[in-house]
Amino acid sequence: MHFYNTTNPTLKLDRRNALLPTSESRQETVATMTSTSTQLEVGATLIILEQLEKTLAKLDEVAQELLAGDLPTASISDIQIAARRTESAMHKLRRLNLTRSHTATELSQSLTVVVLVADMLTTGKLPGNDVHEKFELFYRNIQRALSCLHDMRVQINP
Repeated sequence: MHFYNTTNPTLKLDRRNALLPTSESRQETVATMTSTSTQLEVGATLIILEQLEKTLAKLDEVAQELLAGDLPTASISDIQIAARRTESAMHKLRRLNLTRSHTATELSQSLTVVVLVADMLTTGKLPGNDVHEKFELFYRNIQRALSCLHDMRVQINP
């Protein structure tokens, strides 16, 4: 025989006074857990996007200086660190299964190019004669990634 708890009608008391959740309270708990999990994923994603945006802003400065024919004010180690942070953020976003959207796929592609060119810059291994063309590629992909980041933020957190 079950009795309903007067303080919380969704919980029943059995003969031993043990609290048993009803199917309604189980559904509410699952819904709450799912909602909380989704909120945590959204929060984590927004943090990753924010960090990635800051890192790309640093690389964007480097790209603009290179396109202007100037030596970058950032050191080689700063560029390497930014490339590794970009790569790490890219992997984190992939683990969150965001690659199903067109924007996320485009972001992943542009970040891959950014990391590759940054690595070639820091090792001095830019292939070919037209180095300026590689700088333009670097800059274009940074801009594309920043645009995708903006679009993803709007999609995730309107």
